[in-house]
Amino acid sequence: MDYRDNITNVKALFLYPPTSYAPIMSVLSGDDVANYLENVSREQVQVNGVDLTVERIFRLKGAGVILCNDVKLPEYVEVQCDEGKFFLEKGVYVVQVKERISIPLDAVGICLPRSSLVRMGVQVGSALWDSGYVGYSKILLNVENPIIIEKGARFAQLILIRCERKADEGYRGRYQNEQ
Repeated sequence: MDYRDNITNVKALFLYPPTSYAPIMSVLSGDDVANYLENVSREQVQVNGVDLTVERIFRLKGAGVILCNDVKLPEYVEVQCDEGKFFLEKGVYVVQVKERISIPLDAVGICLPRSSLVRMGVQVGSALWDSGYVGYSKILLNVENPIIIEKGARFAQLILIRCERKADEGYRGRYQNEQ
């Protein structure tokens, strides 16, 4: 067998592809994602996800600790909301969202920043939301350039990705049902 045999096989795959593909993962529409959230307005629903909004903001103070069998979070100091606005200097913050999130057993959630936030020098960070997670999640904001965020403003987008198969059991970690 020489290289021409491999080229023939590749051509055959493109000329005569399999008749059906089993989808392994797919991104849910914004309308579908909205079905798994509470406290959502129509304005928050996007084509491929739902915008999450600011309820409270905390500044991190002190060190966190991750051990083999334990986690100790740093102190969360609530940022004062002045006339409906949060004034954030450069630093690391945690935002509690207004929406109650319920990830279905056949999906996982991923959080992405809204593009306007990125263009202002702010990064959003979140862990994967496992199947079965429920709660008012907290999302990291890494502010590289001072900003003002209004309470209730849309700052991040939740997308749900349908899994190949439904989980037998949902998330049971320490952040389940967080407030």
